[in-house]
Amino acid sequence: MFRNVKKELIAIPAQMSYLSQVRDFIEHIGRKYKYSDKITNSFKLVIEEACTNIIRHGYRDIKGGEITLKAIIRRQSLTIVIIDQGISFDPRQAATPDLQKYIQIGKKGGLGIFMMRKLMDDVQYNITGSGNELRLTKQREEIDISRVRGVWERLSMRTRYTIAASAIIT
Repeated sequence: MFRNVKKELIAIPAQMSYLSQVRDFIEHIGRKYKYSDKITNSFKLVIEEACTNIIRHGYRDIKGGEITLKAIIRRQSLTIVIIDQGISFDPRQAATPDLQKYIQIGKKGGLGIFMMRKLMDDVQYNITGSGNELRLTKQREEIDISRVRGVWERLSMRTRYTIAASAIIT
């Protein structure tokens, strides 16, 4: 299925009404490249939160902004790069919130960066010639080989031979 890296791209206006297109794009990538629902949903949550923050804060005083999402699909991982030209904010510099304090005071919001760190395997931020780039990566979940091997070894010799012969003939 993968001989090299695949890339897909979408650009949307920096407006809340276009966030559904972001969710649809991520859902499309998840289905097309057979990523688990867990990975797809993690990306939908984190990317929507990041795009919301870009729209609210990065483009607060800027009209006509655009957000570009670039999906980089590899055999063992999925990386989505969010590119914008709004006001810069490095999420790596944000402090980890005190969840107990948030609960006590009933604070809503402010957990987007916390979710990124918890749900993604790698979070990178750079300012490049094309703008602010937030790079979020999640590894595919590996199949537990020992479980498959255990099932294979519990099969009778006749069953193993039948499965192997059927696979070869097919």
